Amino acid sequence: MKDKIFAIAIMAVIVIVAVGYYMYTNQQIRPEYIAEYDIDEDCDIDQDDIDMIISHYAAPVSTCPRCDVNGDGTIDIIDVSAVTSHVGAICPT
Repeated sequence: MKDKIFAIAIMAVIVIVAVGYYMYTNQQIRPEYIAEYDIDEDCDIDQDDIDMIISHYAAPVSTCPRCDVNGDGTIDIIDVSAVTSHVGAICPT
């Protein structure tokens, strides 16, 4: 139980840092990459996408294939980090 709480706390810190980084640098993401990081497919990369990965953390990839962003066969902190680094990006209009 402590390990899961610790993992969630680490993920929360990563989210906060990533959002701050995005806001600070005004990062731009190329439109073709949005689909890769938009886990819930709602045309933006936001907390909902991160929450979806966290809810499937360490679960079999078959439960959420889109959650395995880097395609290594596991849903882990690397996937969370990849999505958080693109928070704020939206589909082009």
